[in-house]
Amino acid sequence: MTDAHVRTLERQVAQLQQRLGESSAANERLSSTLKSAKERLIALREDLDRVSSPPLTFAVVLQRHEAVDAQSGPLFDVLAAGR
Repeated sequence: MTDAHVRTLERQVAQLQQRLGESSAANERLSSTLKSAKERLIALREDLDRVSSPPLTFAVVLQRHEAVDAQSGPLFDVLAAGR
């Protein structure tokens, strides 16, 4: 091997080491981005599950009426879902 050939190989090794370092840094950035995207997808899926569940139904007692006879209990007027 000649000195020129050795220098060429050393330059190529240095360039490859630099490219490897750049690739490693890019890989770290992509990995971080992927992790953030995954966390965001999980949060969005939880939000979607929450908003797609059926609504809870509530009623408002408007008035209580006493029982008409001894066998029936009290009666109530209620407002449920606007009806």
